[in-house]
Amino acid sequence: MPAKNKPKKPSPEAVTKLRELVSQVGTGAAYRRIVSRVLSKSERRELEANPAEETIIDFWCRLKGVAPERAAIDLGHAIGLIEDSTQDWLLREIGEGQAVPVDSDVPAWNRALGELSFRGQVVRRIPSVSVAKNIVAILDRFQKLGWPVLIDDPLPNAPDSQRKRETVLRLNKGLKRIRFHSAGTVIKIRWAVR
Repeated sequence: MPAKNKPKKPSPEAVTKLRELVSQVGTGAAYRRIVSRVLSKSERRELEANPAEETIIDFWCRLKGVAPERAAIDLGHAIGLIEDSTQDWLLREIGEGQAVPVDSDVPAWNRALGELSFRGQVVRRIPSVSVAKNIVAILDRFQKLGWPVLIDDPLPNAPDSQRKRETVLRLNKGLKRIRFHSAGTVIKIRWAVR
């Protein structure tokens, strides 16, 4: 019986590029750019609390719950070490699909990072996808379906309009640029630009 969910083995060319990227991300100049341009204030405080205990890649892995290869790709792209096409190629090589274009007119949910983006800007962070299960279920369904305007309630068990409304209220808390709506008594959820 074949093993399920076996990770994809990157090509030798991708392995070489990933090693180069890890090395570049670990330099002092890259570290300073990541700290000043990529990390939020609370993330900077957390990093500064334990300055020499882990590399910036280890910190990103712990913070976002991703593998070191994904951390190097995310961080390298965020500070301009790799362009979009290289990011997409490396993500495919490690079996994580393609990144969503920055100028897309639909949101993009990155479950691995716990980030919802719209037009290149992170509009909502979900710090713990394992805790916010109902919110994650909604974002997962929108992402899977390619962000139609309206979806059926994806929450587990029987449809419950009260639970749906409460989940949408929590999802909208702190959300920027877009808004989710509980579509009346019908068990539907929609999103719209603010």
